[in-house]
Amino acid sequence: QPSPIFSISKSMVSACLGIAISKGYIKSTNDLVKEYIPELNHDKNFDILTLNHLLNQESGIKETVNNLARINYGKIEK
Repeated sequence: QPSPIFSISKSMVSACLGIAISKGYIKSTNDLVKEYIPELNHDKNFDILTLNHLLNQESGIKETVNNLARINYGKIEK
């Protein structure tokens, strides 16, 4: 049974990002996400998306609650 760990995940990702910056793997939280995930180059929505946007949960990418639940938990049974 999946268990939501959203806040814990955000804290861990933030800590790991800080380590990656301190070691020089990532320049800054102001870097574009698509610099590190080139698969996102296909969509203009990612042209201004920074790591900082994701850390602060302000990507501006619209998603419905149902779709988020499917992404996070797989198929939802009705």
